[in-house]
Amino acid sequence: YSNSEKIVDGEAVDRTQDTEYIAEQLAKAKADKLQENTTKRDARLIAGVTYKNILFDSDQDQKINLSAIASNMSDTDTITWFGKDGVSSLSCTKSDIENIGKLIISLTQNVWANINPMYINKINACKTIEELNKIEIDYATV
Repeated sequence: YSNSEKIVDGEAVDRTQDTEYIAEQLAKAKADKLQENTTKRDARLIAGVTYKNILFDSDQDQKINLSAIASNMSDTDTITWFGKDGVSSLSCTKSDIENIGKLIISLTQNVWANINPMYINKINACKTIEELNKIEIDYATV
């Protein structure tokens, strides 16, 4: 018998109309979709931010490093800051360093306060697997 059948009194019974079975399948599908959201969210948070046409790291270490560097720079200091690829670089003023940090903070806040909760709410609101399958999780535009 298949996963959509169960044995009752020695006979295979179609479970596709069984509300308990349907609820179990929907719960599993929601858990899978929530995991997809987590994976895509986390990937976006570390994908980087672009400043002056250079992609910079956007992970937690980068935020800490930028904050520490900016706090120790005068308004006239410059520092070479390397992009995510480790090759591209920018001669940065204190303002540039702070601006890169602000981009990372903005990304993080937007993802956690707006985009992530939106997807979680959409997923949890679904009443059918068909509705769930229509949700396209895309953090690329963030």
